[in-house]
Order: sequence, then C-alpha cells, then structure tokens
Amino acid sequence: VRFSETGEEPVQAVLRMAGGEFCGNASMAAAAWLISQHPQNPGEEAEVLLEVSGAEDPVTCQVRQESGSSWSGRVRMPDVLGSERCSLGGRTLEAVHLPGMTHLIAKDQVFSSGEAEALLREASELFSDPAAGLIRWKETSVREESWIQGEMTPLVYVRESATMVWESACGSGTAAAAWLESLHRKAPLELTLVQPGGTLTARAEYASGKPRAVWLQGTVQLGVRETLSF
Repeated sequence: VRFSETGEEPVQAVLRMAGGEFCGNASMAAAAWLISQHPQNPGEEAEVLLEVSGAEDPVTCQVRQESGSSWSGRVRMPDVLGSERCSLGGRTLEAVHLPGMTHLIAKDQVFSSGEAEALLREASELFSDPAAGLIRWKETSVREESWIQGEMTPLVYVRESATMVWESACGSGTAAAAWLESLHRKAPLELTLVQPGGTLTARAEYASGKPRAVWLQGTVQLGVRETLSF
C-alpha cells in the first residue's frame, strides 16, 4: 500500500498486487490497516476509498473494528464485465469476466488437482487477463431463495509471476460465483461460501433484469507489525 501522491486523487491509498490483479481480500485488509492507523470510536464503521490494481474505478471499502485485532468489513467489488460458456479440458464451464481477472465457475463438478491445474493453464492462454481462477463450489443448504450456503475450493493463476496457487480463500471468486448464481436465479441473493481459510459472503444486487453491484463481506485479523528487509 502506498498513499496517494497528489491531492487530486480522491483515494486514501493505492494498493498494487504483485501480478497487477485485483484482490477483494487484500482491499479489505488494506482498509482495516489504514483505519487502524487513525483510530475512531470503537464499533464505528469507517469508509475508505482505494485505488486497486485490476480495477478501473476507485474501490469502496467499509470496515469496523470488532475487537483489538479483529475487523469486519465489506468491499464493493468491481462490476462484472460479462459472462460466457466455454469448453475447456472436455468440460463446459462458465467464465465470469471481471476487470483484471476471469473466473471459471464449476458448480457441483469434481476435479483431481492435476486436472484442475491443467485446465486453468489452458484457460490462461485463452484469456489475456493478469489472473485467472477456477472456482469449484457446491451448494450445501438453502435457507430461502435469497440465501445460499456452500463450500468452495479456489485455484488461482497469476500470469506475471507464473504462480498457480490453491488459495485459502478468494474474494473475487466468491463474488463471481454470487453474480452468476444471481444471473441464473434472476434475483438478488446472498451467497456464503466456506473455504479452506475461512468464510466469505457475497451479496449480489439485482435490477433491470440482471445482477448489479456485488458486495464482499468478511473478517480481517491484524497481526503484529514486522519489518521486512529486501
């Protein structure tokens, strides 16, 4: 994170991911850290505007300190650019395009680790985004039509660093899955996905016949301050 260098920018800070991709979790964490440097009243929600790699417009983050090191937050995710069905590795998947990243959504599909990684490498050659993800998730319960719970295992490839990582959690993947499910159901919904590193919730708004804004909600734990040497 670096602070804006000119007074002309409306953002409080600038966040750059190593591969130039967008990251919802990093945005939420950066907002919590930034507000922690300027404490407000306990329990009071603060709003931060960030310039984030992979997002064309400033990103709105809202965070609240719940305890000493624990923060709750939500991020207004960049608008989805569109979606399409595609055939990769002998499977039919749905690609959701976000600024800087394309996620392949595989609901209720089973992959071996090797097959998943090979498929995502193939996808990275098809799409020119800085990053691509394979989002495998399954529905576990439906409390009502507008609330769904499930489990997700995200795999992400970043072009610039040539890294293929089984993520502990993926905010943009959660948002992409919620957006696509809202599109299919033709209604707003809240999707909560249990992931290896924790739980994330995405709320998709729906208006004029299509999904609109998606908000990512989660928690941030701020650790001890450390100094890194390069």
